[in-house]
Amino acid sequence: MSKLQLVPEIYISDGFARIVNRQTGEKTLTDAVDLAVELEEIGFNELLLFDIDGTQKGEFTSNEILNEIAALTSFEIIVGGGIRTQKNAESVFNSGASRLVLNSLPINDPETMLSLIDSYGNNSFIIGIDILEDKILINSRQKEAEMNVEQLIAFYLDTGIDRFIVQVLNPRKEKTPPNPEFLENICSFFPRARIYSGEGLDNNLQFNILEQTGIEGLIIGDEFFTNGPLFTGLKEYMFN
Repeated sequence: MSKLQLVPEIYISDGFARIVNRQTGEKTLTDAVDLAVELEEIGFNELLLFDIDGTQKGEFTSNEILNEIAALTSFEIIVGGGIRTQKNAESVFNSGASRLVLNSLPINDPETMLSLIDSYGNNSFIIGIDILEDKILINSRQKEAEMNVEQLIAFYLDTGIDRFIVQVLNPRKEKTPPNPEFLENICSFFPRARIYSGEGLDNNLQFNILEQTGIEGLIIGDEFFTNGPLFTGLKEYMFN
């Protein structure tokens, strides 16, 4: 069984990387470029850069940070946050993105999504799926989509996109720890899909459990920057 592909995520807010301690609620701002360089030195080869401000403005706004990270690291950079038009997508690719992760656009505007696929290729996109119970939430988790998970994955598999990030939420729309049984069911139903679990891991012993589900990777969120045992477990999993 192959090890999971681990993808750390940096949240950008007001031009800085924002790290939230989920146990205390404390928020820390640090230099996003320095953090990206540190993550590459640890041994990661992909990075997810998410623009919090962009989700509120409806447009990715962290092009300068993206450009600098692309210049100083060899990461394949996945970018998300407010990308809702072809023009904005083009500017993000031009700033150094390798791939875009899109949550709302693929459902709200499939015509534009198909046009983007024609322009940049299906390997340039990842479909992000926020799930509350059996509903997909879009538009910053404020709206329920009419499509269900199976319909969405099936539709975009047919376009050639095969990579999906599945984030499960609780009733407060907060991220919950990965559910191995749920992920295994998705992987069994869509064997061609490359499924990545979203954030929220709270037990480093789950690395080996999640390997058995058939998912390809796991997004590494704030919990690994603020929880010492989890970060230690992460490095042990990566290098042992």
